[in-house]
Amino acid sequence: MEIERKFIPSKSFLEELTTEGRYQCHLYYLSKTGDYEIRLRDDKFKNWWMTIKSKSQDVKSRGLCRSEIEIPVNENTDMVINDFKQNSLGELVYYKQNIFEQGKRFEFRFVPQLDITYFEIEFQSLEECEKFVINPHLIEKEVTNDPNFSMKAIYNKILAKKK
Repeated sequence: MEIERKFIPSKSFLEELTTEGRYQCHLYYLSKTGDYEIRLRDDKFKNWWMTIKSKSQDVKSRGLCRSEIEIPVNENTDMVINDFKQNSLGELVYYKQNIFEQGKRFEFRFVPQLDITYFEIEFQSLEECEKFVINPHLIEKEVTNDPNFSMKAIYNKILAKKK
């Protein structure tokens, strides 16, 4: 189970960030997958991962809690990646950076094509998630339940701009 909250960082928090540790990622989604999102992405070590995510169980927790399975692509890597790319809608290139604050990993996403920056914080349980209070000086607003801040929505917006 993936449990996460998403935030838009404050301008002052962004100004304090350096680019140290920032890396480029490539992301592909399959087009027709029913109630699941199936995507392929690489990480900073250029390992590839296939991720299967369910839709949230209820509307209120749209971005907070859903099933997620991540599978490393180890065998026949080139063939799997090429097949996936051919059956995807296109490529999204974005940047990630992990920052440690308040005892948690803040996973930043930088999407320059849409001028979007946000970060996610993952939790081990709903109880931990609900108890967590973020420093208000670090954020502009929380966007956990905003469907515009899912990677799939961002991916679709970029593809629409290319048409």
